[in-house]
Amino acid sequence: MLAIALRNGIDLENLLAANPEINPRLLSVGTVLVIPLGEIIPVVPMTATPLPITTTTPDCYAAPDGVWCFLVVTNDRSRPLENLSARIVLYNQSGEMIADGIGIAALNLVPVDEAIPLVVFFPGIQTDEITAFGELITAQTVPKNDDRYLNAWIEIKQVDLSDDSMQAEVIGSYGLPKKSSPGNLVWIVAIAYDAEGRVAGIRKIEEIKPFEPGESRDFSLIVYSLGPQIKEVKVFIEARP
Repeated sequence: MLAIALRNGIDLENLLAANPEINPRLLSVGTVLVIPLGEIIPVVPMTATPLPITTTTPDCYAAPDGVWCFLVVTNDRSRPLENLSARIVLYNQSGEMIADGIGIAALNLVPVDEAIPLVVFFPGIQTDEITAFGELITAQTVPKNDDRYLNAWIEIKQVDLSDDSMQAEVIGSYGLPKKSSPGNLVWIVAIAYDAEGRVAGIRKIEEIKPFEPGESRDFSLIVYSLGPQIKEVKVFIEARP
């Protein structure tokens, strides 16, 4: 739904609010969405040319029902970034374009000196004999004194790899500082990397309910590899009022 929001120039939160009966994790072909318009929508203008930031060549993995691709962006700017997206194009071994799509980040906010993969899924492609290219479309600097993001903390207590290193269980806790504003939306994203530093898999969990300053909560999740063995897992959090 973030990709749909970006294409229509609206906030993801407003799109979710306009479609409360829709589960964003279970969208299917033919689902009808209400696209909110009007003065109540705080539209953030996109940059005509995205900020110059470091990106990688996409890594792609074949799955039974299609191909997953990850393009990693690194925030080497002096301020946090938001609204990142990229166009990812697939070519076959003959050099013919077979698919293109919009890669989006699992989190809207990318802290300084951190790297986040942009993810896109190409359904129906049954081969991994492809070449992928990516081009950044949007990238914005978060304004100073912005109050749309809360300074949430996260602590990883344990990461357990399976015997074949194809999945990792992450256990930890997260919370808000005592002097923070209350929160209502929390996203936690775990990114699995292989021994060469390439993204192997990603997992996101979401919690939408009141979250008080000074409160802490436990979490656990399992992230699966789409191809190579997992060597390392990094975890990020984003919290909204």
